[in-house]
Amino acid sequence: MTISYKAVMNKKILPLTDSPYDTFNSQRNLHSILLASNEDEAAWVYNAFIQLFSTKELPHSNMLAFNFNIDSSHTTTMYDKCPLLECFNVCEELIPLTCKDISELCVYFIKNDYYITLTVNKYYIKKYGVEEESTCFHDIFIYGYDLQTNQLLAIDYFDYKPRSHWISFDELKNAYENGKSFVGFINGIFIMRKTDKYKWKFDINNFKANIEAYINCQPIVLYNYKYNDEYDYGYNDHTNHYFGFDCYKTFHLFLDEVEKYNIGVDLRMFHLLMKHKLLLLNSVDYITKNKYIINDNHDLFNKFNEIYTESRLLFNSALKYNLFRKKSIIEKLRKLLYKIESAERSVLKELISKLSHKIL
Repeated sequence: MTISYKAVMNKKILPLTDSPYDTFNSQRNLHSILLASNEDEAAWVYNAFIQLFSTKELPHSNMLAFNFNIDSSHTTTMYDKCPLLECFNVCEELIPLTCKDISELCVYFIKNDYYITLTVNKYYIKKYGVEEESTCFHDIFIYGYDLQTNQLLAIDYFDYKPRSHWISFDELKNAYENGKSFVGFINGIFIMRKTDKYKWKFDINNFKANIEAYINCQPIVLYNYKYNDEYDYGYNDHTNHYFGFDCYKTFHLFLDEVEKYNIGVDLRMFHLLMKHKLLLLNSVDYITKNKYIINDNHDLFNKFNEIYTESRLLFNSALKYNLFRKKSIIEKLRKLLYKIESAERSVLKELISKLSHKIL
């Protein structure tokens, strides 16, 4: 569902469309902006989000062991890598020089078509339902304002699902003032907006190269339209990281730890793997409709759909393990991982053989 663009003197909502890739805030929000434009611009994710990376050794904290390589550092630099956006970091010291508080600054940015991400303390925003004042630091995404009600429109995991919600100016002010000391990966206030400055067109040769990098477990390189050259996306360190199919090794290592110490499964890993298979499925649908695949009668789409279905079963089994903690479920998870990896390896090679080299 697309949120319609409204711009009046007292109210403005920037365009945003629900993304099927509801993994992490930064990834979902970036795609939501692109989807609000058109399908061809949204297809940028089919190049940028093919490659995966994982850690060879499991982290000792709540850090991510598995992610899309473009977001390997989980920072806002991922937005800067998108040629369809222009992005800026805004230092906190700018606020007293230009306006009275963070809410007024947000209104100014939105008036100029900028989306906003900043760090807040969730305790001060009622919708989060945080009961104790502590270090509940979190990034929030703001894309609308209403001066009649003194509210800002944000999207986040409210009620455990990505939802839009109006929050008061006072709530945001208090949440920001009590959260800004934890800069985290945002580095102040981060703003972004669509731009037509750089031309971008889906490149089937680049897509093919990225699929081959995934198959061969190599870091991904995408063309940087902003600087007219190529540069690396994400991590490229083979010493400490896996890429592509090698990432399945991290899942098995993680399941060894789960079984050994009788701990819960990190559902984020299995959820992201499922969304990656959905992305591959959607990319095949896109390139088929745009005639980049030759001699295929939706056979590839059906095979990718089967893989996506298995990945959903994998995620549901991981969820089930966390509820019942049965070792038999761990064995099921291992078997499903091997099944998905084997099927994916076969169908990706078939995809490579059917891709056209012609740029339409």
